[in-house]
Order: sequence, then structure tokens, then C-alpha cells
Amino acid sequence: MGDMLIRDVPENLKRDVQQSAQRAGRSLSDELKLLIRRGLAAEKLKPFDDAEAAYLRMRAAFSDSQLDDSEHAELMKAIETGRKAGSERQPPDFS
Repeated sequence: MGDMLIRDVPENLKRDVQQSAQRAGRSLSDELKLLIRRGLAAEKLKPFDDAEAAYLRMRAAFSDSQLDDSEHAELMKAIETGRKAGSERQPPDFS
């Protein structure tokens, strides 16, 4: 089997993978292999729809903010709630 080296992994991503591995009782290496397999399988099954693509772009935009998965989910819910309220909400007055 071959080895892989991934450089410049953001600390929050490394922490998320380590925590996921701990919760599942797997080694970091086994957890990463599983995540890669799942990602490749999901990519083969279907293309992302607009909502999923937007979610992934938002996740990437906030990747350095040290949000864990539940905090990111809360942020996305707040954004979606604000988006749906759109016309009911008045724009802020910056004057």
C-alpha cells in the first residue's frame, strides 16, 4: 500500500478529524481513509444541487473561523432564516 502526505491542513480541520476518530474509536489514519472513501463515493453518486454547493462554499469560507460542525450548522440555519425573511426585513441604516 502507498502512503500519502497532506500538507498545510488547517488546525480546525485536523481537530475535527481527530475528534471524529476519537468518537468512532478509530485511528486518525483509518478515519481519514473512511472520510476520503465517503467523499469519493458521494461524488460518484450524484452532483451537488445548488443548496449543497452553497453549503460547501459557505463551509469553505468559514473554514478558518474555528467553528465545529454544530456551530457551523447553527450559522447556516441563521443565514437561511435571514434569507427566507428577505423581503420582510428592512436593510440596516448605516448613516
